[in-house]
Amino acid sequence: MQEEILKISEIEELVKKGKISLTKLIKTQKLTMEFCKEYVLDKDDKYCLTEMDKYITLSDILSYQKHLKRSDFEI
Repeated sequence: MQEEILKISEIEELVKKGKISLTKLIKTQKLTMEFCKEYVLDKDDKYCLTEMDKYITLSDILSYQKHLKRSDFEI
């Protein structure tokens, strides 16, 4: 069964409400660099739903989000 593709605004609402794991998101949804920086790589872990969400790295994101590049995340 294929996962439903959500709009980034829908994903943001789910994350803010604590309704979906960040780990599941990086594996099943197409995310933007901005979303990943703000929610997935958040240093305070305030959007983590599961223990695994706390350990997501940039390398994890890049392995699932093939459209993103490491250079996208450099300041």
